[in-house]
Amino acid sequence: MKPPICLGTIVRHDREYDRRKRVEQGERLEHTLRPPDVRPESEGCYGGPACGMSTIHPYGFAMAVPEVIPIAYEPRHRTEAIGHYAEGQFLGSITYAFPEGYRPDDGWEEHKRLYAVLHTFDAEGRYRDSDIWCAGTWAEQQRAPEGQDSVLARAQAHLAKLLRSLPRRRYTDIAIRPFRLTVDGVLFGMLTGEDEGEPWAELYPDRLGFGPPWDGLYET
Repeated sequence: MKPPICLGTIVRHDREYDRRKRVEQGERLEHTLRPPDVRPESEGCYGGPACGMSTIHPYGFAMAVPEVIPIAYEPRHRTEAIGHYAEGQFLGSITYAFPEGYRPDDGWEEHKRLYAVLHTFDAEGRYRDSDIWCAGTWAEQQRAPEGQDSVLARAQAHLAKLLRSLPRRRYTDIAIRPFRLTVDGVLFGMLTGEDEGEPWAELYPDRLGFGPPWDGLYET
């Protein structure tokens, strides 16, 4: 199979465009605007008491996946680009990812892509928008690992530019609701579920896991 070409195209989900498109198609507008591939919780179980996802607290009462999932700000760690800004909350990251369903084989280096990602949310943690930019592939990074033209340096510079665009930005803890979208065949979002009675939430494609006691700290 011919490997995909990563051209560094920006993918930005525009809620107003999505609304106009659905109006043109005669579709029923939901009470909230959302980008393609993002469903309200009523259309799919992303967590919360309605999904029946709970575990038993040591003191005997049930702990469900919270409707709003806390993420702790940790400088110099993988949640260092999160916080609040004038219009709500933000979550930025730089992460490698494979397309969904891809099984690594010979040539996997051309399929592993590096993304600069910025998700935004309102003050209550509802998903608003995403800027997702592909900086290049693992293979490109290995061919030129140093300097400003490296794939990693390009991704870092792009994320820094996105963060600077947020008015009254400050880095601090956030709390967001589950969401999901697919770009370039790659799954992005905060997904929730239950594994052997234990509730979980996971940020994709970063693979940061969250769970009881829901203190915002992640596991990898």
